[in-house]
Amino acid sequence: MLKNIFVIAFFFLFAILSEVDLQLFYNSMVEYLQANDMQLVGGGVLLSLGLLALSVVFNAIRWYSVLLAMSKLAFALSKLFACLVSLLVVACFVQSGINLWLEIGFLPACLPFLFLGASSMSIRIFDFNYPIRNELVAYFLLLALSGVVVMAAQMAGY
Repeated sequence: MLKNIFVIAFFFLFAILSEVDLQLFYNSMVEYLQANDMQLVGGGVLLSLGLLALSVVFNAIRWYSVLLAMSKLAFALSKLFACLVSLLVVACFVQSGINLWLEIGFLPACLPFLFLGASSMSIRIFDFNYPIRNELVAYFLLLALSGVVVMAAQMAGY
């Protein structure tokens, strides 16, 4: 998790030092989400279900090496996505005072949790002894903690 956080934090530090305005990003993101909210959620659900279906198929035809590579890649990308979303929420709040968890809506906010769950189930299909719970708890807490930190800062009047 630290590797993902350092990579994304370095990106945000570079963006802040080069004076990139996250308000412009926020405006374009809200505009996109208002136009394509359900397509984004539907695509995320289909992607997660497709990953699980491919995992079951690869397990059934005994392509374990392909299943392992696909599962680990999906899990690594979903962890990176969860770190990106949580740090983006905090960075947008610090710079602009905007709570992205409230702005993007409930269904798109569930996508990082959905991707983490689907990719962990894919690894579980390959290896039921993989210590998935330890990593899932950490990333779920990271996502939840970003929302709690922003809400607490809002209540404190920051």
